[in-house]
Amino acid sequence: MITSFKPSFQIESAVRDRLAEVDKYEEEEEEALEQLLEFFQSKYFHKDSVLTFYFPAASPTAQIGFAGEGKEEAKMEVKNGNVVEMIQKWYLGGSSALSPTTISSLATSLSTHLSN
Repeated sequence: MITSFKPSFQIESAVRDRLAEVDKYEEEEEEALEQLLEFFQSKYFHKDSVLTFYFPAASPTAQIGFAGEGKEEAKMEVKNGNVVEMIQKWYLGGSSALSPTTISSLATSLSTHLSN
């Protein structure tokens, strides 16, 4: 049974591969991915850990939050638009997303909020 894991490699690898596939992996994207790796370096996912992604509609940035083990939420902002785009595609990628239930959960939550 896996009790914890580090998310940094999965995110970095998926985003880097997608950037390379569309020929958008340059020095700026590499720097943004290094910042992402640094953010996740000391974080482990345990049973009650929470990872949040926020993609403001009017901004090419993303905000990532991590809370776990009763600690205060740590946050970072990704400012590279190409990296943000690929994080969105990775995270919201339907059948290729890390969690196949993410889209269903998001749709259910949005439906609940919109019907109120």
